[in-house]
Amino acid sequence: MLAACSSDGGSASTTATEPATSIAVASTTTSAAATTTPSTSAPTTTTLATSTTTRPPSTTTTVAPAVPGRVSGVHAFPGGGSGEVAVNWNAEPDANGYRIYRSATPDGDFVLVADINVTNGDTSATSEVVNIWTAQHSYVPAGGALASRDTSSEFQYVELSGAGERCFKVRAYNDAGRGHSSSVSCSGPV
Repeated sequence: MLAACSSDGGSASTTATEPATSIAVASTTTSAAATTTPSTSAPTTTTLATSTTTRPPSTTTTVAPAVPGRVSGVHAFPGGGSGEVAVNWNAEPDANGYRIYRSATPDGDFVLVADINVTNGDTSATSEVVNIWTAQHSYVPAGGALASRDTSSEFQYVELSGAGERCFKVRAYNDAGRGHSSSVSCSGPV
């Protein structure tokens, strides 16, 4: 409170307003604004108004891996002249493995004939499959476990076909799921 002298020699009472204050506590902010009640001869009364703001907890977003794209470059052709059919395809960068499907016709029912995992070397294949390989690894015949991911740019699959044409498609997969089937390519043995 400030006292000031008046021209008649008496004193007049003047009340000052206190500035607003802010107090921060962890994730809660409390603000106080002072208000005063004017008085003539009684003591000054101060009332504090408070408000509380709570911030929501922070969140972390995890991005799931993308499903691999469609395998490209699928090409079936006669292999080796001994009743074999070979299929080549290009590597898909996000793939952990490939599944090779076969049918007697381009629109027929395709069945799984081989599954190779390019991260660890695990392979399963039907008895007609004689070779699946890359520049880095042989999956059939089994080349053992992979020490590191197979980063080859191209794969080749070879099977004994017998008589007649066979059609193939390849599908890449990873932990997020399966990509779309490749285009179909057909060939018979020489």
